[in-house]
Amino acid sequence: IYQEELEDRVPQEVNTNITLALFFIINLSLAVIGTVWLQAKRRTEECGVRRAYGATKPRLLLSFLAEGALMATVTVIIGCIIYLNYAHSGYESAGGYEQFNMYQPSYNAAPLSDLTWVDHFWPHFLIVSACVYIIILCTVLIGTAIPAIRIINTKITEAIKE
Repeated sequence: IYQEELEDRVPQEVNTNITLALFFIINLSLAVIGTVWLQAKRRTEECGVRRAYGATKPRLLLSFLAEGALMATVTVIIGCIIYLNYAHSGYESAGGYEQFNMYQPSYNAAPLSDLTWVDHFWPHFLIVSACVYIIILCTVLIGTAIPAIRIINTKITEAIKE
């Protein structure tokens, strides 16, 4: 089996892709946590003042999470627009707009019976974009919640003093 896997190389490629995906997700998480931590640290005084005026901890956390979700949504939309522009330029040179048809395969090399959802541009684009959005949104919300909870739980006097 090991020899067949070495000859086939498919499991190794899958393992490599999964490892790279996990690596990028971990780096994305660390970047988000670091960025939000600095932003939250600068907003410690604001959180203290808002708590002094009666804002509750869940309300403050919700504002941090809503801000993070909004940034993640805008980022994914911009990324989708950039990718659509890139795909549009590739499809235009490959044969025009008929390639954007949902039921038209992205290439005609395989018989219709051998095509999968990956061979159709729009379903593939929408499914992958939705998966990426969910991953980024979860990463951003977790990365936002960790430092925000810590900042929100500081004493009001210490927060205002900073």
